[in-house]
Amino acid sequence: MVDLVRTQTNTQILENKRLKKIQVQKDGVMGTFEDDTTINAEIIIGCDGANSVVRRQPAKPDFEKTETANADRAYYKGIEGMKPNANEFHFFKELLPGYLWIFPLENGWANVGFGILEGTRQKLKLRQTLNEIINTRPGLSERFRNARSM
Repeated sequence: MVDLVRTQTNTQILENKRLKKIQVQKDGVMGTFEDDTTINAEIIIGCDGANSVVRRQPAKPDFEKTETANADRAYYKGIEGMKPNANEFHFFKELLPGYLWIFPLENGWANVGFGILEGTRQKLKLRQTLNEIINTRPGLSERFRNARSM
């Protein structure tokens, strides 16, 4: 994703800097780094994992208790129509707020998974749902016809 942002946009990317805190302001967001430098931006996209500063700081304290997601993933080889370095996200109205992803990897493999907010689909079995999507959904089932999982 970072490579796409570098080549397709005029976005400033800061690397090797650790974000300490963020403050939401009227005209955007101010980020403060551990070296005490700051940046102002219209938006900040956090790609810093489950303990993300971007996720935690602007939210209400009870956010972390209620907004947990669960996911299941598998690795497949031979999915038709994959574009290298192009991550796919598929949303299905009856499964919202869940989604399916296909992330291309090297040598024709892909990380394929289904994730959903915890508590929104109490009886949903993630692996079963993932398999049903890739085996029955028009537009996807054809692409997985000759794929094999690891």
